Amino acid sequence: MDPATIIGLLLAFGSVIAMVLIEGGNLSSLLLPGPMVLVFGATLAVGLAGNTLKDVIQAFKAVPGMFIGKTAKPQESIDQMVRFAEKARAEGLLSLEEEAASVKDAFLARALQNIADGTDAEDLRMQMEDEIDTKSRTDHSNSKFFASLGGYAPTIGIVGTVVSLTHVLENLSKPDELGHMIAAAFVAT
Repeated sequence: MDPATIIGLLLAFGSVIAMVLIEGGNLSSLLLPGPMVLVFGATLAVGLAGNTLKDVIQAFKAVPGMFIGKTAKPQESIDQMVRFAEKARAEGLLSLEEEAASVKDAFLARALQNIADGTDAEDLRMQMEDEIDTKSRTDHSNSKFFASLGGYAPTIGIVGTVVSLTHVLENLSKPDELGHMIAAAFVAT
């Protein structure tokens, strides 16, 4: 896992908290349930409406991979491939079957098993490229869903502010409550 994601999120939220405290504000004034329900709920609802249920579920299943996903180190991968090639040359292609069983990477394990099974090199290349392309399209679809949520949220925040300001205008006869109500109205944005 790349720690940049966690560090970035902590710094972002920490900066907001620090700003509120430095300004003498109260954190509870930002954590209002009404605007949170509207912004998070409506953003998710609009995102759901613009996609299929299957795509939305798939996108949420991909979220843990953002935090726990591992990337292979190029030199380790190269060394591993060289070792497989040397073993195949010395012991034959069938020897890669036991390697396929011990490899943790499912993509590589399938490739090794297909080699051991005698799959034609060109057919194997096309099969692996198709699998890579499918994975890439799936990842792009997942990313696109969350990017669309990022586009909807600010607009929904503005809607929340307009709704709250309408409530403020309904209560102009209570001037002692207007300051708090106006401040709360901007939380959605």
